[in-house]
Amino acid sequence: MDECEYGAGGISRKFAKLGWEVVFLNTVGRGYDVTIFGGDREKERAFLRQAEEAAGVLGARKVILRYPDKRFPENDLQAVSDIAKVVKEVNPEVVLIQWVKDHHHDHVRTARASLEALTHVNLFAGGEPIKLNLKEVYAYEAGIAQTTDFEPDFYVDIAEEIEEVFSSFRKFKALGEEPLVEQKKVQARYRGMQSGFKYAEAFKFIGPRAPLRSILPELLGEALRPAGSMLYPWGGKDYL
Repeated sequence: MDECEYGAGGISRKFAKLGWEVVFLNTVGRGYDVTIFGGDREKERAFLRQAEEAAGVLGARKVILRYPDKRFPENDLQAVSDIAKVVKEVNPEVVLIQWVKDHHHDHVRTARASLEALTHVNLFAGGEPIKLNLKEVYAYEAGIAQTTDFEPDFYVDIAEEIEEVFSSFRKFKALGEEPLVEQKKVQARYRGMQSGFKYAEAFKFIGPRAPLRSILPELLGEALRPAGSMLYPWGGKDYL
């Protein structure tokens, strides 16, 4: 949910290659900061088309709520309801959301609204209740200068998918020739060095079944590794 291609593009591509339906949900979709498009509405419209194309490269479908940039609904419950309706329509087994600690206001509000929506999907979505398939929720990190206090619980090897992730980024032509490619390469290499992979994405457990009965080990096999090592078995956390 938001920054999907960047924070979870590799693992999403893995899910798609395994035959899973993958849906990217973006909350923001209009009125972008003038520092991005300089008030050029045609570029903004092009950006939304490119967002759908970028998701398609990874085998995903894009849903955009079209909230204005940095101006969520005055009542956050509206965002919770809108997110819950999408979750109810898709009825996923696994959900990846942004980490709630972030310098970008929209990321923080999206993460908080997502957590609330996932807690009571039928209540906030309204209509006839359904049996929910949701089993696992994980958090991912956004850009290097955005996410804070993110101590991963596990890593996923994305060496086979990283060029497809870059191809996805390149669909965002409204942002330049190589948007975010170098930043993602550096971040994925850093997480790879931590985990022993060439390139990796990092995630945190949110719940409800994970990590005790996670389906990820069966799905991803050797491409999945927990944080930590024999040298630092607790992921490097200082408990003293």
